[in-house]
Order: sequence, then structure tokens, then C-alpha cells
Amino acid sequence: MNLYRTRLDPYRIRILILVLVLLLTNTLTGLALSQNGIATNTVSLSGAQNASAVPVPGNWSGLTNLGYPVSFSVNAAGTQWDTIKLTTEYVNGGCSVKLTTTITGQGTITNDHFSYTGTHFSLSGDFTSATAATGTYTYTNQSTGCGTFSQSGTWSASSQPTVTITGNAGVSGATLSYTDGTAQTVTSQPDGSYSLAVSSNWTGTVTPTHPCYSFTPASKSYSNVTSNQTAQNYTPAFNAAPVCAVTVGVFRPSNGALYLKNSNTTGFADVQIN
Repeated sequence: MNLYRTRLDPYRIRILILVLVLLLTNTLTGLALSQNGIATNTVSLSGAQNASAVPVPGNWSGLTNLGYPVSFSVNAAGTQWDTIKLTTEYVNGGCSVKLTTTITGQGTITNDHFSYTGTHFSLSGDFTSATAATGTYTYTNQSTGCGTFSQSGTWSASSQPTVTITGNAGVSGATLSYTDGTAQTVTSQPDGSYSLAVSSNWTGTVTPTHPCYSFTPASKSYSNVTSNQTAQNYTPAFNAAPVCAVTVGVFRPSNGALYLKNSNTTGFADVQIN
């Protein structure tokens, strides 16, 4: 029959193969796009479920799995930790010793995680929410009065309630210093206002300083603060120091002279410009 004797010339065969390859490629590309779309959606949903929570600034404290205290602080931006302190106990026969490790300095909080690694002590943690964190700690060949030991454990901590102290320093750029676990400072705003946060039941002193001003009172003391403190104001007095000199110019039309006077001098003007 003529059907069986039909032949395709090489040119048509090549065209047919090319069409088949294009169809197959488009199909696979469509499948890949579809799969990528699903994967992207999955990642997006996962990210929403585990959204990054900026930890609450201030002091954090909790307990280890052995029931001993652990603490650290988080800076105002929630991006750094400061001063880790952890206590544990080592028992060797009839000898027991409690060991408190304090890590001073700062470290970075990245993607809800932070860590410290030293020669004999390391600690890592994850913020499970803005107010809760969990982690692990490890001692390696740590020397004590009861011998050398290695120990691993877990810990959990939460942010501690804070209260605010607000007021006006009377001048911008004043530094107000205080200690709440670690040394802290805040700077007064252009209108002189300031606000600082301390732990509930805080006891301490706030001291304002400025290179060109002294303050009345020189400091304010607080004891067991449990509620917000407002109107904590200071009265500044200008210091007549050379570094704080302010030059004032006065022009006199009567003689066409410009008089310049520094604020740290009295009497006649320092300079007369004709």
C-alpha cells in the first residue's frame, strides 16, 4: 500500500524533532515554575509562622536546669546582649562548689539568636518571643576548688518588668548616667527632655552631666522604684569655661564698630572691629 511506502525526507524529520523538543522543554519549564511557586509559598508561610521578634530591651533573668540563676541584658535597639551571668554547682565526692561566671562586654543578636564562646565557658540562646528566651551552656575543663569539671545544661529566661523615669534636664545634650545591672546612659533631647527605663524595684542614682553646665540637684536617688517617675527635672547653670565660650557680636552704627564679647569674660569687649 501507498501508506507503507510513505517516506519523510530528512528536512521534515529535523523540523519534527525540533517541534517535539520545544514542546517538551516548555512542559518541563512550566512544571519547574509551578514547583518553584509552591516552594516559594511554603517558605513564605514558614517565615510568617516564625516571624522574627525583637527582644524587649532591659534586663533578662531566669534559671538553669539545675535551678541556678542566669541573667543578661538587651540594649535599647534589641540588637545586642550585654553582661551574661550564670551560676552552676559542681559536686566531686564530698566537695561541692558553686561557680558564677560573668561575661562582660557585648555581642550581637542576629535572627533571634546570640552566643558567646570562651576558653572554658560557652552559652547560646534563642529568643522564642519578644519576652522569652531559651538556650544551652557548657563548661569545658573548668578548674575549681573541687577539681576540674565539664558540664552542659539548659536555661530559660524572660524579660523583667521595667519602669520609666522621665523629666527635663533644662538643656540639650546632657548625659544622664545610672547603673541597672550595667552602666547605662541616655542623652537629653533638643528640648531638654529625657526618658530612661530601669528594672522594677530598681534602686540607684541618676546623675546629669554636661561639659558646659552644672545641675541642681547634682543627682537624684531612687529606692525600690515600682511605678513610673515623672517630672524628674534639673536646673542647669552655665559654666564659664573656655571650652564653653560663646562669642556675641554687637554693631554700633554711631561709630561703625563691631564689638565681639566672649561669654566667659566680663567688662569690656574682647575685640573691636572698625
